[in-house]
Amino acid sequence: MRLLRRLQTLFRLGRVDAELHEEMEFHRAMKKRELERSGLSEKDVTCAVARAMGNMTGAREEARGVWLPGWAESLFQDSVYAVRNLRRQPGFAVVAIGTLAAAIGLNTSVFTVFAAAALRPWAVREPGRVVSVYSFATHVPQGANNAMGFSIAESRFLDSNSKSCDGLVATRHSYVRFGSDKTGRPSNAMIVTGNYFRVLGVGMERGREFMREEDLAPVPQPVTILSYPAWQNRLGGDPEIVGKQIRLDDVPFTVVGVASRDFTGTASLRADAWIPFASLRLLRPLDGSVPDLLEKPDYCCSAVAARLRPGVTRAQARTELELLSRRFHMEHSLEPDAILLTDTAMVSHPGSKGKITVMFSLMFAGVFLVLLLACANVGNLLIARAAARQREIATRLSIGASRRRIIRQLLTESLVLATAAGLLGVGIAYILPPYVLARAMDQPPNLRFEPDMYVMAFSVALSAVASVLFGLAPALHATRVSVAGAMKEQPFGSRLRLRSVLLGAQVALSVILLVAAGLMMRGVEHASERNPGFEVNNISVISFELPANSYNPGRIRTLLSGLQDALGNAPNLHPYGLARTAPFANGHWWTSFRLRGEDATRERLIETQ
Repeated sequence: MRLLRRLQTLFRLGRVDAELHEEMEFHRAMKKRELERSGLSEKDVTCAVARAMGNMTGAREEARGVWLPGWAESLFQDSVYAVRNLRRQPGFAVVAIGTLAAAIGLNTSVFTVFAAAALRPWAVREPGRVVSVYSFATHVPQGANNAMGFSIAESRFLDSNSKSCDGLVATRHSYVRFGSDKTGRPSNAMIVTGNYFRVLGVGMERGREFMREEDLAPVPQPVTILSYPAWQNRLGGDPEIVGKQIRLDDVPFTVVGVASRDFTGTASLRADAWIPFASLRLLRPLDGSVPDLLEKPDYCCSAVAARLRPGVTRAQARTELELLSRRFHMEHSLEPDAILLTDTAMVSHPGSKGKITVMFSLMFAGVFLVLLLACANVGNLLIARAAARQREIATRLSIGASRRRIIRQLLTESLVLATAAGLLGVGIAYILPPYVLARAMDQPPNLRFEPDMYVMAFSVALSAVASVLFGLAPALHATRVSVAGAMKEQPFGSRLRLRSVLLGAQVALSVILLVAAGLMMRGVEHASERNPGFEVNNISVISFELPANSYNPGRIRTLLSGLQDALGNAPNLHPYGLARTAPFANGHWWTSFRLRGEDATRERLIETQ
């Protein structure tokens, strides 16, 4: 704290100097009046005051050293001098800062995505106490494709009996359409337990959270909570929205609240609305699987999260939840499951952790090569600039400046360049990730791309590293000058050799980047040409969506049977097939199997996509 107060002096140095000068002049005047009253002549008074006050310049410097660390003042002066030099050469400054900003911006953008996926928990109260809960089949080797959720019945059992958790919530994804629109893109809805907002500690922008009885009542309640973006974009931010009815899949629901603006759900996709599980009977009245989902103890799978009680560790909560889960499974004659607790960051999901780690490793390697290439470019610019400044550097050396002092000045100039580029890089990182993902994906992931303390710290560290990478070698070579030769403006072979080294580094890095890009493109091309084991040429995929609440299971079977008959009679559409999810589509599920003659203990799980 004391150091921060001393550093604040940098920004009011003129005022501090003026106050110090005024105080010292006051003491000098008081001493002068005292001596004048003693009867001394004016000349003797002046000499006596000078002797009494001593070296006032030295005293001022000593006082400044108390108020301000010497290194900080020196750094401030060097920075001011560096800014003045850059203002005299705006062309160099623009090119150097622009080159570095592009590279630092790319690195910071990748880190921003990484921070959103790996370091940033859900936007809830006390996120450190909130954990994601997964189950693993104990008779199957634990692996990435073996992480599953829970049945609604089991999640309610755990919530009612857990002593280590303040509550457990279950969620399930669904699609709904606002109003009676049958053509637009469906919105994401999360089906949740009634304690969802209370356990997570999510505030309300308008209205209230769900009440527990709205999820457990024998008669379902048609209530919903909207996300802030959905309220603004789909309903125009109506300030009187609470208490009004809206239609979801053409079913009337009463809006009881609007979630806080920074909360868009706990799933991988951003939620537009939340609906209690019990209300599924109203939203999907013809869906025969809804009663099984709500009541069957083995109906998988809903995602579960828990809030730990204060002082309870994950290990303690895991032990208790595993015992409760085994008890539930024994009561319903089910195979026991193991329990895993993780934090809520997206990268912590057991099924995606390895894939995300590899993906980010490759991305960081690529953008760091871009940074090295940019540093080599700027280093060459600094060498060329040092050639034009060799007389200035030689003059400073000749009048007593040490080589270390000049290197520090040149490195400060590099740090000023990197700092300016880092600030621009943070701006790029704020804009680029959401822009790219919005155009690369139909539905961007539920991530918050915002510069926070992690992103700022990364940008500062990266700027400091970059300033050394592109500034140290030119600074060392710029100070290896012959004073006499510099005054005669003779060329220096060592500078030319360094430029050749940096040019070689640029070429090598460029080749590496080009080869990596070529290999990636070749890999994509190879993957697209790889034989998947079935015919892919001259095949079309036609998707359709049945109107919500219009088809019961019997009518759906009749429709599909008629569709098969129609396709079978079409000579140009043969062969054909019907599937719930097309191969390699954006969906996956788990299938268990065992070989003939094996018992249940040999059962295996495979992930199908």
